[in-house]
Order: sequence, then structure tokens, then C-alpha cells
Amino acid sequence: MKTAARTRVDGVECLMSWFQIGKSGEGKSSDGFKRDPRKARRFFEHAEAVADARNYDYAIECYINGLRHDPDNMAKHEALHDVALKRKVGGGKPAGLGVKLKSVGPTATDKMLQTEKLWSMDPLNVKLMHDMMKHAVEADEKHGEEQEQVNLAEVAYWIGSMLLESIASAKRSDKNLYLKARDLFVQITAYDKAVDACRRALALDPKNANLMQDLKNLEAELTMKEGGYADQQTVDHCRNARALAAPQKRQCDQARYIDGHIHQPK
Repeated sequence: MKTAARTRVDGVECLMSWFQIGKSGEGKSSDGFKRDPRKARRFFEHAEAVADARNYDYAIECYINGLRHDPDNMAKHEALHDVALKRKVGGGKPAGLGVKLKSVGPTATDKMLQTEKLWSMDPLNVKLMHDMMKHAVEADEKHGEEQEQVNLAEVAYWIGSMLLESIASAKRSDKNLYLKARDLFVQITAYDKAVDACRRALALDPKNANLMQDLKNLEAELTMKEGGYADQQTVDHCRNARALAAPQKRQCDQARYIDGHIHQPK
């Protein structure tokens, strides 16, 4: 029988997870994933409680555990990011070596969530943004092959959008990172963002003929997508209509947030 230990953190009683990051098998289907909204909800409720008590590290842990059972819950990814920013404002440090070296499960979703945990402890780290996006794309493709009803393309679109803005706000923009983001957006057929990334890369290397041609090709793909000319089977297979249609809920303006001058979007 499973048991769960309780602990008190900053005056708030929390349910300790019997699911630890890095353990696999228990509570999962043979393909490595089984959605469980009930378990996810319990973790999310504890995350909110400890976040209100300003125990941000434990809140991050609870959100990650909840997302293991409901990995495409965008509202909770966004709530986790809000906690990460508050932790940063409060002087939170990046993850230590022990957390970074902690073993994770074998699936792309496991790797995505472990990277999201590290990013939540270092929310200005552009490399971690890219790595999370990459694992989200890989996980989305895996779930597509297994016909799981999980839309991690939306997660990839969300983090990728923030990645583009973070690259642009860096002291020195990285053309190669724009191109990596472009290719990942193409994998989820998010041609609007792929075009954006390619344009940004071209602005850093305006005489690059190959980039000019890539941009023309992507703009043509975007026109076909928006005009409904794409093959319907391909659209269905990609399963990311929500990611392409979802409006951007928030702008990536982390630097000003950390200075304490940003107002949270509604």
C-alpha cells in the first residue's frame, strides 16, 4: 500500500509525494505515462499553499510532481513560472549540483519536467529555456506516435516564445540559438514563430543567402497554413492546433520583473 508522509513548512501542512523525480514505473502505463488529474490536482493545491507561504522551492517541487500527472496543463506551467520569478526576486539561487545531477526518468516528458525544474530555479537561463523546449517537442512527438491525448506542442510554443524574447534582450543576441528555436518551431508546425525566429537570425546576418531562402520557404509554409492549404492529414498528425491558435497570455519581460517594476498580466 502506498503511504504519504506529511510535513509542516512555514506553518502549512503539506503532503509529501511518494513520486520522486527520477523514479519510474509506479503509477504509469507501459508506455511511460498515465494522466491522473486527481493526483495532479492534489499536488497543485499543495503548491499553491506553500507558494502563499513563500516556500518557493517546495512549491516548485509540488508543481513539477503535479505536472508529471498532467503535463500539458498550461495554467499550471504558467503558475509555476510565476513562482519562479517570485523566487528570483526574493534572492533565490540556481539549483545546486546535487539537484542538477539527480537522475530522471527515461522519457522525454521526464526530461522536460526536470529541465523545467532547473529553469524555475534559474528563470533567466536561456540555455535551459532552449533545452526545455527541445524536450517538450520530443515528448510531443512521442505522445503523437502513441496517440496519447497530450498536447506538449503548446508547452513548446509557450516556452519557445519566451526563448525568442530572452535571446533578443540579451546583451549579445545568439544567431545560432534563434536557428535552433526556428527548427523546433518547424517540428511542431508553428510557422508563425519559425518565421519570427528566422527573421531575427537574418537581422543578425543580413547577407546570408541561405537564411533568406529559408525565410521565403517558411513564409510560404505559413501562408499555406493560414490559408488552409496544408494537407489535412498532416495537420491532424501534428496535433498542435491549440498551440498555434492560443493567444500569447504574457510577454517575456523578466528583467523588469526582477527589478520589481513589472505588473503581472491579467
